[in-house]
Amino acid sequence: MLTENKFSKYLIYAVGEIILVVIGILIALQINNWNENRINDKKEVVILEALKTEISENQTLLSSYVEQHAKVLKLLIELNAHISPQPQELSDVKLDSLIFGLGWLPYYTPKEGVINSTINSGKISLIKNNKLTSKLASWSSLLNAYNSVYKWTERDVFEQTLPYIQEKYPFKNTLHNFGVENKAISKFEYSKDALLSDLGFESLVSNRAINAQDILDVSQELYIFQNEVLQLIDSELEDK
Repeated sequence: MLTENKFSKYLIYAVGEIILVVIGILIALQINNWNENRINDKKEVVILEALKTEISENQTLLSSYVEQHAKVLKLLIELNAHISPQPQELSDVKLDSLIFGLGWLPYYTPKEGVINSTINSGKISLIKNNKLTSKLASWSSLLNAYNSVYKWTERDVFEQTLPYIQEKYPFKNTLHNFGVENKAISKFEYSKDALLSDLGFESLVSNRAINAQDILDVSQELYIFQNEVLQLIDSELEDK
């Protein structure tokens, strides 16, 4: 009985030691997880602040390009309104400003360093907001849509628009609209009535206007998208 009593005490002691070791391990793991979460939280804040800076700069830039795309479309719509079998009188200066819209190709080129680095390095996993990470991951697809529409437009301008009008209109007259210092007017004569009563020219301007509307639409969509991303980032930073 004495032996059995000693064994029972030893067994209780051993079990107690095991429990203490397990508790110690659990506490150590908890502390380690807490430290790791704290470090990751700091990393997340750094990433969010960097993303906010880059996307805010892009948003300011894009705002300017959305306005330019809208101006291009306005010029093309107005030009199209002047094309008819019997065009009304239109001043040379006014026509020059409207023709400018045919060759004006504003192009938004955002900064992508931070967002690409965040996604490609896997640091995006540090961002806890799933909605934000999902939007960041899909940002490139929306930008690709913008680039695709721009490339279609650029192709049409250089392969169709400019070759078509170069024999019918002195493009030199509108160079100053592109920032070219030479503001001299072309000495070659041309017929405004012939140009503005040409069915082919109407079709060309109409097609150009469709492309301009498409690129305006996708640029506005991109602007809204980036604004939503900024709002999510601000919300996350406020909670830190």
